[in-house]
Amino acid sequence: MKKSYTWILIGLVLSYLNIPLTIFDWITSIFGYLLIFFVIFRLNQQKPHQYLELSKYLCLGLLCFELLKQGFYNLVGNDSTYAFLLVLVLFIVQFLIFYFIIKSAVDESESLDLQTYQQEYLIIAMSVIIIYILTCFFPSIFWLLMGCQVIEFGLLCYIFYYLRTHMK
Repeated sequence: MKKSYTWILIGLVLSYLNIPLTIFDWITSIFGYLLIFFVIFRLNQQKPHQYLELSKYLCLGLLCFELLKQGFYNLVGNDSTYAFLLVLVLFIVQFLIFYFIIKSAVDESESLDLQTYQQEYLIIAMSVIIIYILTCFFPSIFWLLMGCQVIEFGLLCYIFYYLRTHMK
């Protein structure tokens, strides 16, 4: 189990990392989501859980989107409404993937610390989604969105490090 959460942490870092490597700038995200998918698959085989099952399929969908991302962006073109909705859906799916992984760990361990971290992640992730929606009307708060995403990333890293060190 400890190795699984370590691999999820590595996949998280890779999926959030965006290094422009010529035409292959999307490889880190794809590799990160692929790693997370296989770890969730393995965790679900060891201890089946409905949230891990949901998370697995959401991660597979996000992986497919990453593979086809350029085609989606070409399809959307310059229509900012579709691009806005596409990014909103991506935020929600990404939130659900990590929330379901954390929820399955909370159900397994019943740790009060982990329950607190789950609630904190829920608050921060919902804040990111709400602030993203508000940036449509108030573009000047985009910096606040970036700050919240950094906090969300840091909290997720801490939660998966906590799971790595405290789960059996």
